Amino acid sequence: MAAGLAFASVLAVLLIKQPDAPDNLWQTAETQNRQRTQLTLVDGSQVTLNSGSKLRFPRTFSSDVREVYLDGEGFFDVKSEGRPFIVLTDHAKTTVLGTRFNVRSRDDATRVMVESGRVRFEATDQSEDVILSAGQMSEIKISHSIPSPPEAIDIDVATGWMNGRVHFERTSIFEVILELERHYDVDIRYAGVDPNALTITGAFNDNSIETALTSICLTIDANFHLDGDTYIITK
Repeated sequence: MAAGLAFASVLAVLLIKQPDAPDNLWQTAETQNRQRTQLTLVDGSQVTLNSGSKLRFPRTFSSDVREVYLDGEGFFDVKSEGRPFIVLTDHAKTTVLGTRFNVRSRDDATRVMVESGRVRFEATDQSEDVILSAGQMSEIKISHSIPSPPEAIDIDVATGWMNGRVHFERTSIFEVILELERHYDVDIRYAGVDPNALTITGAFNDNSIETALTSICLTIDANFHLDGDTYIITK
């Protein structure tokens, strides 16, 4: 079964009341698996949401701060002005004035990658932060709650998902499987494979899930087969 990747740009907008902002209407943009979407916020900033992601944002920003809430992954092109722009996740806070950067909050970790400008990155319950410049990334894990030291990255590779390209760099099989499930909207299981003991480095374009799984299995010396609607990886 081939899984084509004709991504739909779907935007589901719901007006809801937030408990921390009772006098302001908020909106939610959400993507399902195999979907990406772009939206423009009221200040002119633009956000691209990856598959399986959710962004909550106010209809009107306050006079002193621009704050949004991200669950999943999004690329932010923030309009420069006097008010700080803050992206909040379950565990981290990213603050900028105007720049382009990627935030990924999945699997108990938040990772920020900067394309241009500078970003302040910190855990929501810690005072320690890092300043990231163009071409740098940092990560906060629940178990540590301290940003990792800035690390050089290839931002074009890191944000390849916006063009349908998925890239993994020394990534555990567990995380790879979760990302492929979102990317292709399929179910994948493994038998006889320790998902945390093996890592993958590689990239997948918008081709079939069978092509991606074939490459992975060649790398880890495994096989896969289709059982009903589920792909099974076995050693």
